[in-house]
Amino acid sequence: MKLKILDTAHHRNGVAGAGFDVVLFKVIRERGAKVGILFDDPGYCAVLDVSLLAAGDIAFGSNSWRGDDYEPSLRRAIQDGRETGQEAGTTGDASIPQRVDRCDAALRRYSDDGVFTSLIDLLADAMHWSDATGEDFHYALCLAGKHYVAELNDQPIDERKRP
Repeated sequence: MKLKILDTAHHRNGVAGAGFDVVLFKVIRERGAKVGILFDDPGYCAVLDVSLLAAGDIAFGSNSWRGDDYEPSLRRAIQDGRETGQEAGTTGDASIPQRVDRCDAALRRYSDDGVFTSLIDLLADAMHWSDATGEDFHYALCLAGKHYVAELNDQPIDERKRP
C-alpha cells in the first residue's frame, strides 16, 4: 500500500507523559485521510479515519485500522521529517511576494473576467475537480489555511503575524 504523507507533528503528552507523533496521510487510490498516532516503542501505532472521527465514530470495527500495516511507512515519514527539520506538509519553497506574483499570474491567465472573478471560478472549478477525482476540497482548503499561517509566521509581513 502506497501512502501520501500530508503532515507530521510531535506532541508532548502533558509534563511527564510519553510524547507521541501524529501523521496525517492518505492511502493512494483511496478516498479520505487517516491519522496515525505513534509512540516511541514499536507496535504502538493507532490509525483512524479522519472523516469518521469528525462524525464522532471512534468505535472498534468501524473506525479501526491495522496500525501494524501502516507503522513502517509512518515511522519513516516521521524520521524523514526530523532529518530535514521540516514538517511534511509545508514546503517553504517560495517567499510570500513570490507566491503572490505566481498566483496573480495564474489568475490573469485563468479567464478574461478579471482576477477576482477568476479566483471565484478557479475555486468552484477546484471543487468540481475534487468531486470528479475523489479528493477532499475542504480538507485541502484547511491544509492551505494551515500553510498560510505557517508562512506568515516564517515570513512576517504585517500585523497578521501570529505569536
